[in-house]
Amino acid sequence: MKPEPPIAAPERSHSMQKGVWEESEPAAAPSIRFGLWSTLAEGARLSWERIGCVLSVSLLGVAGVVLTLSMGLLIPPAVPGPIRTLWVALVSVLLLSPLAAAGFALADRAANRREITPRSLVDGFKNYGLVAMRLGLFHLAFGALAVLNGVFYFRLGGRFGQVALMLWFLAVLFWAMMALYHGPLL
Repeated sequence: MKPEPPIAAPERSHSMQKGVWEESEPAAAPSIRFGLWSTLAEGARLSWERIGCVLSVSLLGVAGVVLTLSMGLLIPPAVPGPIRTLWVALVSVLLLSPLAAAGFALADRAANRREITPRSLVDGFKNYGLVAMRLGLFHLAFGALAVLNGVFYFRLGGRFGQVALMLWFLAVLFWAMMALYHGPLL
């Protein structure tokens, strides 16, 4: 004959207000609703939260581009074109680089199936903003140097100038394709 298992004592909790032990009721199991409409509604809500974050990042990006381009209007018309272009490029690096880094951090969270909230965007901005600005300034300096080299090779003329211009174009194309992967290096 098998021995019977011991009977478990009922759960008790201590109430500090009354100073006595009271018996507590077992927790009720959560109710599970099955149904097409509740499932669709929950899926729509979760999708809207993700789409809302994507739309907010896109809206911030558009606002950053508009703000960047409007900075060019603040410069008086007497300022030469290259200086105006450099000013707009510098402002775009300082404004759009941290925003892009925050967007990439948000995309990383979404790809790793972690919860994304507007706070995730702010955290990405704080964590990667300065690194993105530094990288953006590096790309701006390299881009300015590349443009000056391209103008020089274009003015060389002849067969050597054409070959140098083609190699310059391939190097700039390679740099532009790899620019997205430079962030983790810094």
